[in-house]
Amino acid sequence: MWRSGALGEISESTFRRQLARRIIAVYSRRGTTVVDFDGDPTVRDESIAAGRAYRSVTHDADLAGLDTVEQVDLVVLRWPRPQPLARPRPVDGAVADLFRALRLVISPDGFAVLIVEQRPTQPFPTEVVHLAGLVPEAHAGGMDYLQHILAITTPVGLAADSADAERSAASQYGSPTHLLVFVVRAGHRD
Repeated sequence: MWRSGALGEISESTFRRQLARRIIAVYSRRGTTVVDFDGDPTVRDESIAAGRAYRSVTHDADLAGLDTVEQVDLVVLRWPRPQPLARPRPVDGAVADLFRALRLVISPDGFAVLIVEQRPTQPFPTEVVHLAGLVPEAHAGGMDYLQHILAITTPVGLAADSADAERSAASQYGSPTHLLVFVVRAGHRD
């Protein structure tokens, strides 16, 4: 679980900036490239501030320039994806194809981080079940699941050691943002 270090409530934009900064610091190295499949200005700004190159891939044509990038440590993308990949379950192999594409972009020791935004219409347990369905799709696409992180905003000192405390913190301080981290499976870099 990642908790913000802010006292009291923080704005959504501050939370997004802190989250982007932490993802970049943990999953990439200075001098490498961060590829963003959503063109998020916060990810761009935090990548550059951290000494990483930034590449936005929001259209198919943007993929063509990635073959000249030497070291891609990190690919970030929001989940669910826009249609036709909006559903977090297999869609005629499209989800596994997405992971295959990520595998081709990421350097052998790099990461893909899916930033899952909680949908207000979906209760927490249902969302986690859907997220678990991504793991076999990633595996079919040549990537391994590494970890699941809950990012929440809580005041310093709030203990969230049990599942009840996590649910209480999430309901009191806003819905958690799920981060799913994947790596290229050994021997499957094309």
